[in-house]
Amino acid sequence: MKDWLNKISGSDKIGTGVATWELAAYVVLLVIGGSLRLWDLGDQAIHHDESLHALYAWRLSIGEGYAHDPMMHGPFQFHGMAFVFFLFGDSDYTARLLPALFGIALIILPFCFRWKLGAKGAVFTSMFITISPSLLYYSRFARNDILIAVWTLALVVLAWRYLETRSHRSLWGFAAVLSLSFATKETAFVNAVVLMILLAVWQWKNIKVVVQGGVSLREAEPGVKLLLLILALVLPLGSAAAGIFDPITGLTLANPNWEIAAIGMPLGSTSIVIASMIVVGLFCVSMALGTYILGRKWWVLFGIFWFLWLVFYTTVFTNTDGVASGLWRSLGYWVVQQDVGRGSQPWYYYFVITPLYEFVPLVIASIGGVYYLVKGSLIGRFLAGWCILNFLFYSIAAEKMPWLLVHLSLALAVLGGYTLGQLADRLSQIYERRMFAWVWAVPILVIGIVIFASRLLSVDIAAGSMIDRFVRPSILWIVLVGLVSALAFISSRTDRRVIGMIAGFAFVILFGFVTIRSSLIASFQNNDVPLEMLVYTQTSPRLHKIAKAIADVQDTRERPIRVLVDATDGYAWPWTWYFRDADNISYPCLSSDNGCNVLTGVPEADIVLLAARNERESAQHLTGFIRSERYAHRWWFPEQYRGLTVMSFLKGIASRDSRATVSNYFLYRELSTDIGSSDAVLYYSPELESSFVAAGWR
Repeated sequence: MKDWLNKISGSDKIGTGVATWELAAYVVLLVIGGSLRLWDLGDQAIHHDESLHALYAWRLSIGEGYAHDPMMHGPFQFHGMAFVFFLFGDSDYTARLLPALFGIALIILPFCFRWKLGAKGAVFTSMFITISPSLLYYSRFARNDILIAVWTLALVVLAWRYLETRSHRSLWGFAAVLSLSFATKETAFVNAVVLMILLAVWQWKNIKVVVQGGVSLREAEPGVKLLLLILALVLPLGSAAAGIFDPITGLTLANPNWEIAAIGMPLGSTSIVIASMIVVGLFCVSMALGTYILGRKWWVLFGIFWFLWLVFYTTVFTNTDGVASGLWRSLGYWVVQQDVGRGSQPWYYYFVITPLYEFVPLVIASIGGVYYLVKGSLIGRFLAGWCILNFLFYSIAAEKMPWLLVHLSLALAVLGGYTLGQLADRLSQIYERRMFAWVWAVPILVIGIVIFASRLLSVDIAAGSMIDRFVRPSILWIVLVGLVSALAFISSRTDRRVIGMIAGFAFVILFGFVTIRSSLIASFQNNDVPLEMLVYTQTSPRLHKIAKAIADVQDTRERPIRVLVDATDGYAWPWTWYFRDADNISYPCLSSDNGCNVLTGVPEADIVLLAARNERESAQHLTGFIRSERYAHRWWFPEQYRGLTVMSFLKGIASRDSRATVSNYFLYRELSTDIGSSDAVLYYSPELESSFVAAGWR
């Protein structure tokens, strides 16, 4: 058993086997992390995006097929969810089971990187992943971001295994995971580019030797080979990037108008011919480059990558249109979307949301990253570069969404875990020598200093009371000075580097509890209430309760209940998921805008779910119905951070009110303004009154 674990973790390469304490740590993390990710998954209202993914996966599971649409990203998620539905049935819980299982897999994956992160570094990385608010929240959310996070870390592990062992089995595994990542989400392009940039920087001298003819590609260093092999594999998938030049060429290689044709596809015979030539040409370059580097072994790599890609994009070879859609439209759609800029977030968006949720790994990774870039190990520099490039690319990208924080959080967790592991190893070595006995009081002193300094920052110097203006601040200052003096005394008796390391762990302990609290609140208390930036725009939990009440009422009646859902503003979603098994459901658009038709008579329905903004026009035809309530259909986080400038930021730091607002939100999620909402109204037939009452409706 231990031999197998040593092989999986790569410990056979470093000569230190997996210790019992490590196995115990991973078991504890898996139990805690697994419980958090699997507990009560069906309680949260289905998000608009979740309902899209779940409905199309459900249709696939019942034999209705599936066709790739890049608006919902890659096909892997739909096949995976459909398989879960096939095994366990369809429900809100099973709709989220696939990301939950991948979230659990992500916790254990650092164990496979133990040989580079170190024993403690790998455990700390798993710990950060376990308690991460963003990684936990999106492990309980039917999107594909947590899926590609697993592929991303697996690519990093396999890349390093190949670089250090030159094992072709690692290369085959890398090709398989790379293919799965491109079948999951288009952020795979970001991962591929980041890896290639890091390899190019690391292997720059070796690349120059190859370019200057000093060595052939077949004899080049593994880093150079891997860089070019990644390029060769993904080159054809980048064909649609040519659409960027449409304004210059006058062609339409990436159609921006869905009313004319599919978004992202070439439009017109000339564009189609040129697009085909680009794809064929890049395939030729890919095959020639790969063959030159690896010879016949290239075709194994090529076969693994494209076989898996074809399986998912053609829905197991049942949809040949998926080939063109995957090869061109997959990237073409998102080339066009860069002009749309969905979310319209400012460039500093991730510098706002990241410290809010990933404060501990961000601080630890920032300190470690600076150190490694200056004088650290190769793996430390790689991890630092990974974090920097992720922040750069996702900040530049036009579409900035909270779920993309997953990619930044993962890189921070790995670098932060590695940094803590290095500190712990050094402290272990120092502990074997003689140290001042009171050095272990440092964590208590550091925590006390942070708490009392925070209290001082919140003191209102304009308060009218003498106690508030003088007595309380004086006491706080006395205690703070005493704590700082004690810390200075201990520092004078031992190595200051040791004090810094222990202080770092004190920081992790203190704010680690804050992070755990944030994770629990975001995933179990505010999981469908947009008090959280992670929640962003969310279906109101009222829909979840209305759907349950309608299902309970239906159970008491023989005739199928007729439900009319106003489809204005996309209100058909997520009802299409909730009513997937129901008959007699209609989704007309009841607005006078955008060519829709308002009600012209009494609707033939037992229940009407009407957009609130259409109520005035429709109310005269609903007089025979009972108006139950107005409810939020979807609501969203009030984005008060928009319009931030350097001057307003500095003024905010100097303002006690601004500091209090930020700290209250950081600690308690207290907003200074109301959340926004788009409302609907529930009407039902009087004959359903007794059934609604029996169902416990309020």
